[in-house]
Amino acid sequence: MMEQVWNGLPILSEAKLHQYTSYEAGAQVAIDSPDFGRNFTDHKTEHALMVSEKTLETGMALASSIERGVLGSQRKADRITLGGDIDWMVLEAAGLSHDTGMCGGGYALTDALDDSGEPIKDENGKTVFERDTNNLYKMHKEDNLNFGEVRSYHSLNSGLYVLVNRERYRAAGFTDEQIDRIAIICMAHL
Repeated sequence: MMEQVWNGLPILSEAKLHQYTSYEAGAQVAIDSPDFGRNFTDHKTEHALMVSEKTLETGMALASSIERGVLGSQRKADRITLGGDIDWMVLEAAGLSHDTGMCGGGYALTDALDDSGEPIKDENGKTVFERDTNNLYKMHKEDNLNFGEVRSYHSLNSGLYVLVNRERYRAAGFTDEQIDRIAIICMAHL
């Protein structure tokens, strides 16, 4: 790990324990699934540590480029604006937490079905999801024996697990705002 970005703050010890447990549980969900081998890559703890480290390295490279003036930080119509104010704790925690939803037991969106019970597709061939009377998406507990479903919704569930384990992240030194940002980053990855 890249300790220099932590500024001496003993962070993530308790949160890491949760993530290790989640990744080991994810491997077991894959093993128990009838379609094991077709959809599973070895996303255990070592993967999370590697992603976290590579994410920090990328963040440091971006920050260094901004400092050197190689990447612009001024808003222009034809450029992506990057800021150098990176929260290293959030970045590392998001890398560590990004696949915790692979452990199963989370939620999945419910497919909208046609009269013959087949999933409805939109004009682009993407699945349409069922909505309730308030136009909110309907969800259901994911089926741990359906590894494709666990995999499809692991980003959403990784973010939810961060939020559900807010107290663990607080105990590790994160603020509520940082925890929310970690969850959003987890939900955004595919």
